[in-house]
This record gives sequence, C-alpha cells and structure tokens, in this order.
Amino acid sequence: MFIIITYNTMYIRNFSLGICLSLFILFSCTQKEENYETIKLTNTEFSDWSSLIKVNDIVPLGSEADSVLLSLAQKCIIGTNRILFWDYKAKTVYVFNHKGDFLFTAGRRGNARNEYIDLRDVNFNKDESNIEILDLSGIKVYNSENGSFICKREIDNIDMGNFYSFMPYDKKSYLLFSTNKDYSIYQLDSVSVLTGLRERKGYQLVYSHFLYSNTNYVVYPDYGQFTIDNYENGQLKPKYHVDFNGQNLPEEYLPKNYDEFNKTDNMQSYFKSILSIQENSDYLYLRTAGPSQTYYDVFYNKKSGQAYAGPSDKDTGLTVLGASSDTFYALIYPDFVTKESYIYNLIKDYLDKGFMNPLLVTFKIQENPS
Repeated sequence: MFIIITYNTMYIRNFSLGICLSLFILFSCTQKEENYETIKLTNTEFSDWSSLIKVNDIVPLGSEADSVLLSLAQKCIIGTNRILFWDYKAKTVYVFNHKGDFLFTAGRRGNARNEYIDLRDVNFNKDESNIEILDLSGIKVYNSENGSFICKREIDNIDMGNFYSFMPYDKKSYLLFSTNKDYSIYQLDSVSVLTGLRERKGYQLVYSHFLYSNTNYVVYPDYGQFTIDNYENGQLKPKYHVDFNGQNLPEEYLPKNYDEFNKTDNMQSYFKSILSIQENSDYLYLRTAGPSQTYYDVFYNKKSGQAYAGPSDKDTGLTVLGASSDTFYALIYPDFVTKESYIYNLIKDYLDKGFMNPLLVTFKIQENPS
C-alpha cells in the first residue's frame, strides 16, 4: 500500500486565511443506500484539533548533508521502501528512504527520451518496483531502487496531453483524469483502448483524483460532486456520499468555464470539492474546499458514526497525506507553524537549527484522551 498527498495550487495561496474557530464535537447521521454509505455532517465547526491528534513520530525530509531544499509538495507518496516528493517549485520528483535521507531524483525536465517535458502526475506501479511519471508526451518509467530510466510507454493514437492525473492499476493499464474530454475519468487498457467511466459535468479543477488503499482503487469526486467511488472490474462503484447538511454546491452552480468557476469557487455558503481522501480501518479522512476558499478537515469514525469536521488548523499547517492500520501520516511545513500551535514544541529543535524542509509526521486519533 502507498500513501498520497496532493496540493491544488489554487488553494495554496489561501491556506493562511484567518479562521475563527469554536469547539464543537460533531456527530453525523449515516445511512446505507443501495451499496454505498451516506455520511451526513450536521455541523462543521470543530476546532480542538490538539485534543484529537496525538503525534507519535516526526521525520525530517533531507538534511544539511543532502543539500536538497524542498518547497511545497505538489504530491507526496509514502511507499513500502521509498518516499516520493514532487516539488511544486522545482518541478522535480525527489526520492527519500523512510529515515528521510535523500536518495535520487526520478528523471528530470528536458526533451530526451528519459526526460519529461511537462510533469502531470507521479505514482508507483502496483508492486512499487517502478516509479511512473505522467508526461505531456506519454508515461516515463524509472526503477524505484536507483532511479534508472526503464522505458517510455508508447500509447498509440491517444493524446496524453488531455490527461492530468493517473493511476497504474495493472500491467500497462491506467486510470486517467481529464479536464476537457467528454468523460472526466477514463480507463486505458494494456492495448491502448480508452474507455470513458464517468461523464464530465462542467469545468474541472486539476488535482490528483486517485488513491490506492487497502487493495482498493479510490476515485475522487469531480469538482462540485461528493460521491466517492471505487474502481472495480472496469466500473466505478459508489462507496461513500458526503452530505454537508445543505451546504453541498447545488448542481445548477456547476461551472461550465473558467470565469464561472471563479464565481462559484468564491461563493460564501457552499462546499465545493473533496481534495484529499484517506482511509484506515477505523476512520475516513477528507480535506475539502469549503466556503470562501477555506480548507476544512473531516475525521469520520466509521464504527461509531461520530465525526469531527471544521476549518483546518491555521496555526499548525498539518496536511494529512495517508493512513494505514490505525495511523495517519502528514506533512508539516516549519514556516506555517506558529508559536500558538500544539505542534510548536514538538518541532522546536528543528526550528532552532533553521531546518526548513517539510517534516513527515505520524499520528493517531484519540477521541477520549485520558
């Protein structure tokens, strides 16, 4: 299993918006409809994240000896033996081990066969033996042990420039996300046959749309949609529907172009999209784009039906990137942490040393702290 974080750069600039928070423990009503579960969040004003999140471990990515200066993660994946960090500014995929030591980069920008022109997405293949990069010109494949170039996947008669996110699901087979074709989600099989799976409704926002978790291929909802699918046997099957208690964006406001998108995205009253999904045995985690372009976090206890949902903690900048068993993983950017944050004392040694690269954090949810 591997773990993914993605950033939608449109929302990065809004991350530090001041948010007035109040403590409110939330409960959600759930119901089974057909083969999926509806999660109804009755309130979205939870704020006491410090009581809910118990940090177990912190690992710095890189060191002074590595001479690797990282910015924001466009995407970060934690594999069994490797960590992939797609740097937003450098447009480069850095590879680390689990101790945070820098190992190598996966490819580089350029026009050669082993280079990428316009990096659109990055993933491991199913057994994590390869690192695959979705490029404007196709898919480039590198060895995950040493970063050596393996091949360029030739995909006949298909313009790969139409796709912005992908997920390898079988040998030479992929799920693809498009912003401008008739369908937003496609299946590309091993003989380069493209099949539409989800009809596109309106203007689409570019962010990662896929997660491989607990042998499931999770497909994110499109912009303005709130049903989370699993990919099974060539079909998308609903797994969860998230109801923000009347604050889901109405379908009549789905934007058809960029100008309409700007108006819709700035609406004060509605939740617009689900940007990140993680799931372990006990919890479902969501990061959503909420009213006024503000991030909201949701931790939903799948067994009890209790949920904690509210604006993301601006003092901490904790960005959840994955889950396994009863554990969650996140990145923390030292620049985002204020002295008022519950994380500050935990990372003070790194701050005192001037360490500015992201920190990988392991934490658990403690609903009833002793």
